[in-house]
Amino acid sequence: MPHAENDETDIGPIEALLRESTTATHRAVNAIREAEKAKEDLRTDINSLTTSFDSTIQKSLALIDRLDESVYSGRIDNAQKRAKIEKEADAVIQQADSAICLHREYFAYDGTVDARDVLAQVIEYKYRTNVLEKKAKNRPESELHTAEKLETLAEILDDLTRCIDDFHFSEESVRRQAANIRHTVALMKNKLSEGVSSVVINAFKCP
Repeated sequence: MPHAENDETDIGPIEALLRESTTATHRAVNAIREAEKAKEDLRTDINSLTTSFDSTIQKSLALIDRLDESVYSGRIDNAQKRAKIEKEADAVIQQADSAICLHREYFAYDGTVDARDVLAQVIEYKYRTNVLEKKAKNRPESELHTAEKLETLAEILDDLTRCIDDFHFSEESVRRQAANIRHTVALMKNKLSEGVSSVVINAFKCP
């Protein structure tokens, strides 16, 4: 042990400098290795993040494509439903027009009620398709009278009454007009029950 202590103390300045340089070199090598390892870890993390980011982008693009398809499909479906409902509403209006024409022809309509006023009210309903659309959507298929072939005037008047009842929850002005038409239809039905029945639509034509 005393001999070792003598060796330590006998080291000259050059040997001490070389020893310190060697120690520093080892430290530098270790630091470089740690830096290389950290660089590899960082590269791996970046590659993983890039892969995940690309996957997220692809999923987002796929969702956007699905959204576009859904919107396009919804527009087509809504257009078809709207066309069907408008067709049903037009059929209801045509039934009302037919009933008024028959009444004018065979019951001296002009002498009892202003036919032009009632006809104008019925035509106005044609432009209120938003009300008819909501009602038609909620009516089951079995209750849609537009698909039925009405042969007699009595059947037309009954169906017209049911259609007018659909305006019960409409705005005040529409309800008043509907009430006037309902009253007129009631008068027509009374006249029909007094002396005329089984009037076939195809047997008469409106002037």
